[in-house]
Amino acid sequence: MTENLRTTDKVVNERAKFAVEYHAHGFAHLRSCYNNKYWVRSSESENWIVATAKDPVEDKTIWNCSLFKINASDDGNTVKFVHVHGKTVGRRDIAPDREMYLCLEPLATTEAVSTVVDYGSIVILPQYVAFKDSDGVYLNTGPSKIVPYFSSNDVGETGNAYEIFTTRDGHIYLKNHATGHGSYWGALFYDPSDESIRIMPEKTVICDKEYNEVDGDPTDTNLLFSVYRVDKNIVSLRHSYTKNFMVIHKWMPGWNFLMTNSDTITSDCRLQVVEPVLARELNVFEFHRDRARIYDRRPLTLAQGAVNNPTDKEQEYTLQFTYTKSTTSTWSTSKSWTVSTKLTITSGVPFIEAGSIEIGGELSKHYDMGEAVEESEQVQSSFTVKVPSNKRATVTAMATRGTCDVPYSYDQVDHMPNGDVKRTIMSDGVYTGVNAYFFDYNVSYQPL
Repeated sequence: MTENLRTTDKVVNERAKFAVEYHAHGFAHLRSCYNNKYWVRSSESENWIVATAKDPVEDKTIWNCSLFKINASDDGNTVKFVHVHGKTVGRRDIAPDREMYLCLEPLATTEAVSTVVDYGSIVILPQYVAFKDSDGVYLNTGPSKIVPYFSSNDVGETGNAYEIFTTRDGHIYLKNHATGHGSYWGALFYDPSDESIRIMPEKTVICDKEYNEVDGDPTDTNLLFSVYRVDKNIVSLRHSYTKNFMVIHKWMPGWNFLMTNSDTITSDCRLQVVEPVLARELNVFEFHRDRARIYDRRPLTLAQGAVNNPTDKEQEYTLQFTYTKSTTSTWSTSKSWTVSTKLTITSGVPFIEAGSIEIGGELSKHYDMGEAVEESEQVQSSFTVKVPSNKRATVTAMATRGTCDVPYSYDQVDHMPNGDVKRTIMSDGVYTGVNAYFFDYNVSYQPL
């Protein structure tokens, strides 16, 4: 049941992301962003809900119509899905793994009520990050410190890199590897019965929290933060325990630190995210064409020419055309918006050909992740047309212009400031390309 829709407890999961394409009268098509297929019944005789429809089906009279009505709760936080034929989507557990699969009543054993998460609001940070303030100074936690200070001017300095861990529900917790003791972020709180000297104020962010990663996600909310995207490469972090945003407390140059005591995102709550990487190589080794999609197809007029035949016999003429053939290519990953590291990419180049995806020659270049690479060339072609007597022939060179999304897997090689080389195999890439295909000529005749 590889294409069946099943439950997961991880919100940051490439299989848990769906696009809602609204239709009319409250109906919508639901597309899996993993395989780019639409929700549909598994067959005319079965009631499993699967993501296998290549294109949306709007005919409400047939069994494989892909329209669903989305019924939201009064608070807008949960929804129920109802198939166009009136049956509610529910869940059924399948032994022995007990995963819950989506299906229609009466096959369902449990009502399916889904909590809606706007995937655009989920910020996925790289595994290792450094933070800068508005003056370009890095947040540093040295080996002998527990309080991170904005005190470094070199991204490669020991104590600038923080490792990011993401929980199942999308929160993060942070670890610093430079400290020799407990090294997870949290907020400072004093025991009221402790009468020792208090140097730092309460709610100061410190790196002294202990936690065993093998225990799963932390249950102590003092370790957890939510990430809010403010701008490109700019985030704010909200502390789960205090419900406050982290703010830069300005004490003196080199000694500014973070506190979790701001109710709103102010200018001092903004942190610039930098990856502490000297160089990066990204080698695309597989395009998943079975999960690709082609969309936004549009007719394209490339060039036009005309010829007159004033004679009393049919004549044959050859017209010459010159037009520009252009393509746009973009490689992205789930973390593209935060990448500030120049990288070298090696990849084939997918393109649309005759309505399917083909892979072109290999490209190797310095690249800014998420950047659109545009290429164009002048193309010359000829077309021979037979023109009846006393007629004018108008010849139009035409094509279809389309966009394709092709998921890809890649090998990421990071050269770190301490000399380490980290190699990671990942599959969160998406190539987006725009090109013309289905080249043809259209001929129309007019009397002279």
